[in-house]
Amino acid sequence: MKKKLLYKPNQITMITNGEITAMQKKAYNVILHQAQQELRVNEGETSFLFSIKELKEKAGIKAENNVELKEGIFSLVGIRVETMKENTNDWGVFTLISDAKKNGDLLEIELPKTIREALIENSYYTTLDLLTLKTLSGKYAIILYEMALRYKNAKIPKLSIDEFKELTGTTNINSYKDFSLLRRKVIEPALEEINAKTDIILTYETEKKGRTNTHLIFLIQKKSQPKLVNYFPEVEELYDLVKTKTEKVRDLIQKHLKEDNFDIIKSNIIYSNKNSKDNYYKYLEKAIIEDYAEQQRIEKNNKYIKMEQQIKAQEPKVSIEERNEIGLKKIEEIKRELENLRN
Repeated sequence: MKKKLLYKPNQITMITNGEITAMQKKAYNVILHQAQQELRVNEGETSFLFSIKELKEKAGIKAENNVELKEGIFSLVGIRVETMKENTNDWGVFTLISDAKKNGDLLEIELPKTIREALIENSYYTTLDLLTLKTLSGKYAIILYEMALRYKNAKIPKLSIDEFKELTGTTNINSYKDFSLLRRKVIEPALEEINAKTDIILTYETEKKGRTNTHLIFLIQKKSQPKLVNYFPEVEELYDLVKTKTEKVRDLIQKHLKEDNFDIIKSNIIYSNKNSKDNYYKYLEKAIIEDYAEQQRIEKNNKYIKMEQQIKAQEPKVSIEERNEIGLKKIEEIKRELENLRN
């Protein structure tokens, strides 16, 4: 596998094996965020406990089993990161996770020293932007994105053209004495890639002395994030039943779960699936508010009670010796129908 280089001033950082999925990135960001909070209280901490349920929710894992999470964590343990100082024989290596154990409903994660130190220092690796940086291919985009991360909560200092060239390693490239070429070949392609692939918009302005460009001023703007809704766990179960799936319908279910019980909403979803003809959302909303399915639930409940009575009436009359295939079949049919009514 071809090594992907992440250039830094005087250092090259390489993720040398493995691919990182969106699920792994989300899970790892959750791990880093919580670890950083705990390290602020105790800098000597090396291992961190996580709720498996919460980790799965935030990583977008819907499966009830833990197979996908386990495979994702296994892969992160195997992701190797190497560092080398340019023009020297000095190097370093670490993995994204050094150890992981499942213990009941909890996951214990041990982070390597390099990551822990960076989280304490609030430095480059804080959001593990190695994961974001892995999506960037241009070395100048990587350098400028790194710079932006360091100043994400503050204004980026104004850079002279010479300081910018030193930062990007372009000092000795003669053609870049022409600022228009530096802008066209270095600055603008880097910003275009950053703005397309990362969570920020990075722009710049120039400062001049006479007609000569002397300084660069970089400005960071976070991309607007969609509104996050903390849905109740039951929402997804009900949402799976609806005929027309939209976020508006999901929000409607969330809203009414605060006021109505699960069975009322479920019965009206089933009712709406069968009876709505045009605007599904409006029909479902009215069905829940006016409880169109109330009569069906009453009839279903009465049938349920009647069947329970049938079972109670029949089972005692059939002794172990007297039960034959026909009698057993009849009781099992009633039980199955009863179970269907429960569902």
